Amino acid sequence: MMLSEMSIFDESKLREISGGDRSFIVLVLDEFTRSGHECLERLREAAEHGDSEGAHQLLHTLKGSARTVGAEEMGELAGRWETRVQQEGLGSIATCLQELEQAWHRLMIHLDEQREAA
Repeated sequence: MMLSEMSIFDESKLREISGGDRSFIVLVLDEFTRSGHECLERLREAAEHGDSEGAHQLLHTLKGSARTVGAEEMGELAGRWETRVQQEGLGSIATCLQELEQAWHRLMIHLDEQREAA
């Protein structure tokens, strides 16, 4: 599936794991926001230090957590970059960071809009 065909966020994933409990959904999204931001920060640090294994692990973590909560675009991008870093190293890490940061920004806007609508 192409990224342009993918939604930013699929709330049905969270409804499924939460049983529809809105307060649990908010708690999960708050934790995902905190940990995802930290993961991106650590990814920047790994890139700066030439730590391709660390970057690979962080991308794997980001992929899994994004997919779990329904952040489809973020999960797909992290998965693609996880594979690329594993195969090619950090040669394109600047592009990786730029794409992930843009996707993260879109996701945060979307989640803020969802919180305001709730």
